[in-house]
Amino acid sequence: MIEIEKVQTDEKAKRSVLVIGDDKYRDLAAGKGRTFTHDSLPFDLMITNWKQHAQPKRNTGDRTDAVDGYYIQEVTTLDDAGAALPDEQLASACMAIVKDKKSGEEQKGILWEFAAAPWTVTVGADKYLISLDHRSYKLPFAVRLDETEQEKHPGTERARRFTSKVTKITGDHEEKRVITMNEPVRSEGYAVFQQTFDDGTRSGSGVKRSGFQIVENPSDHWPLISCIIVAEGLLLHFLMMLARFIKVEPWKFSLGLIFAFNAAFALAMWKLL
Repeated sequence: MIEIEKVQTDEKAKRSVLVIGDDKYRDLAAGKGRTFTHDSLPFDLMITNWKQHAQPKRNTGDRTDAVDGYYIQEVTTLDDAGAALPDEQLASACMAIVKDKKSGEEQKGILWEFAAAPWTVTVGADKYLISLDHRSYKLPFAVRLDETEQEKHPGTERARRFTSKVTKITGDHEEKRVITMNEPVRSEGYAVFQQTFDDGTRSGSGVKRSGFQIVENPSDHWPLISCIIVAEGLLLHFLMMLARFIKVEPWKFSLGLIFAFNAAFALAMWKLL
């Protein structure tokens, strides 16, 4: 989606963002364009030359579609080994043209999902930020990355294990957790998986990064609950037989122990989640 936000000079001012859904411009390949307008904006925005998998490239020739020395080049969706790259490593791009409603002056720029900062345009005395982003979803908690670790297979550069030490933040409560491969953090119907890792070489930044995949799965614990129900049935049968053997009241003996077991299990799950 494309976001348009006016830069506020007052720090206490409420942010207001206009959003253009990706279904409005995904058909705008080379040669096609569409203009978007809004009463609150002093300019019209035209989107054109959209490419699903692309990145800006420096123009070394005489291309007519270059903007500020760069053009949009489509990229392959396969890695060096021929395997499909994950979606998180692919980004779309498009050309944007801002046209002042009063003067008709135009400004051109390239929007790219992996851009380090939004495209900034100045219209009159105001500045606006225009960016191409993934759709955002609000979660009931936040995750802050504190530390990353990487293990490699001996004698190779192939990754063996990625681990991220994070802080799970819910309101004013903070909790230290560890996310690693096949061991996600589960909370409130969501599972946070370790998906990608960059030691700073691929991005060229020299900064370690972790990428997480967040999956909503309200039925995530249903298999566990089913196993607990079966286990309690077997436990009840065993305790009833044991009560008869030691000659005590079967129901009081069995249900009392099962209640204690459930209370201990609930406490353990509360501490875990």
